[in-house]
Formats: sequence, structure tokens, C-alpha cells
Amino acid sequence: DPSPADASLYNLTGIIEAQAGNYRAAEAGFQKGIRLAPRAVPIYENLGRLYQEHAAEDPTAAGKAIATYRTLLRLDPTDTEGRFQLARVLAFAGVYAESELHLRKLPAGILAQPGALATLALDQAGAGRRAEARQTAARLAAHPNLVEADVTSIAGALERAKAADIEQELFQGL
Repeated sequence: DPSPADASLYNLTGIIEAQAGNYRAAEAGFQKGIRLAPRAVPIYENLGRLYQEHAAEDPTAAGKAIATYRTLLRLDPTDTEGRFQLARVLAFAGVYAESELHLRKLPAGILAQPGALATLALDQAGAGRRAEARQTAARLAAHPNLVEADVTSIAGALERAKAADIEQELFQGL
């Protein structure tokens, strides 16, 4: 029988392959680790992150990331990183209501951070709740830890959600 250490080795292999830019080899490493230790939450986090990072070049990656994070949350419903990342992928996929549900389950301190506020503004704008989106965008623009990447990361998604005005407000807030 394989030991949990074997799963950790495959997780490490996945990390190394991902850092080297070998997407498919990294994916295979993480998947093998999950087969050996199907309850190993860190491997799901790494696999989900890999899929998110490669969503632009792999049209199936976003769907795989969603499935991976959903599995992770079935294993550990308290995993805030998995919950935040699932909300993020859902928002970018245009599944705004479910994304917002996951955001609302995050601790208040995390929900008040720029990445979560940006995702929430996208969810609200995408759902057609413009006034709420503007309020959230104003909170985000006033956040002391706001960086350009927080805005640029959602800019394209805001345009797809027909909320270029909110995107413009955020850029002005920078």
C-alpha cells in the first residue's frame, strides 16, 4: 500500500513541475497525489491554483478548478483559501450568485481585503446590482492595501459584465 509520504512526494513533484512551467506534468503529479491521499487538502489547493494559472491557455482549466475547489470544500468546509479561490473562479466564469455566496461565508477580515472586495464588486456588477457594486468599488478604491493588480485582475471580467464604468472608477482610485 502507498504511504501518505508517497502522496506528498507527488504533491512536491507537481509543485516543481508547475514552477518549471510543465503544466501537464504538474497536473499529473497532483492528480496522482490525490489518488494516493484523496483527503489531502493541500494537494487540492495546489491543483486548483495550477488550473487557475493556466485558464487562459486551457479552455477546460476553469471548469477543472471549480470542480477541484468544490471537492476541497466538501473535505474541509472551513478552508478559506479554497473558498476564496472558488468564489474567484466562479466570478470569472460569470456564476455571480454562487461566487457571492462563497464570499459571504468568508471571515469578515478576509472579505474586507482587496482581492475579496474586487471579486464581490464583480459579482454585484455581473448580477446587475450596480449601486451595490459602486459601493463595494468605493470601499475597494479607498482600501489602504489596494494595488494595481487588484484592479487589473478583474478589469476584463468587469468589461464582460458590462461594468466598464466601475472598472474606470477603480482605476481612478489607484
